[in-house]
Amino acid sequence: MEDEIIWRWTSDGEYTTKSAYRIHFIPKHFCKDCLYTCAVWDQLVNWLNLHQLPASNSVSSIYRWWKKCRAMVAKDSKSFFDGLVIYFWWNIWKERIRRTFR
Repeated sequence: MEDEIIWRWTSDGEYTTKSAYRIHFIPKHFCKDCLYTCAVWDQLVNWLNLHQLPASNSVSSIYRWWKKCRAMVAKDSKSFFDGLVIYFWWNIWKERIRRTFR
């Protein structure tokens, strides 16, 4: 019995360069659904004691997740939270590029 590899990012299960490029650069994947991003975000949540924030997989889009989180943050802390999230995603992006091109 041979192993079968199924590429979950295409409807037919076949790998294509286009599909790999798309998942590599789609914001929803790299900001919300990427296992590495989720693991780093969990570390940040633990470090800053932000356990009240919903998990990124609790909603379907980045915008909805961010909006849901912002609703749980005190009004005077919203700009700090926004900066934290933007800084986090920017550093995830830089790390992704570093790993891709090293």
